[in-house]
Amino acid sequence: APGWRATLVGEDGSPQQVLESQVPTGQLGWSQGFIAPAGSGQVVISFDQGQRTLWLWLQFAVLFVLVVLALPSRQRRDPDPDDPDDPDAKVDSASQSNVIIR
Repeated sequence: APGWRATLVGEDGSPQQVLESQVPTGQLGWSQGFIAPAGSGQVVISFDQGQRTLWLWLQFAVLFVLVVLALPSRQRRDPDPDDPDDPDAKVDSASQSNVIIR
């Protein structure tokens, strides 16, 4: 399985050899083994989550963008053309004429 790694470690704690992974015959691919030489010392098995961490950050970024996009936006209200105190109301040019009808 990708991500798993086995390393032979010396007595001083320094890595000596990276072991090659082996998939046992007759298995479906979910199991994995490492062959170490007899009397080789301590074997440390580790899992590298580098790509998993990258995918998690990418998913959080997409989730954040979706949440921001789902927030309600500030709605512009439609101006009331009949309200003289509304600065956004359009004034009809015919009502602004200075013609006095008697």
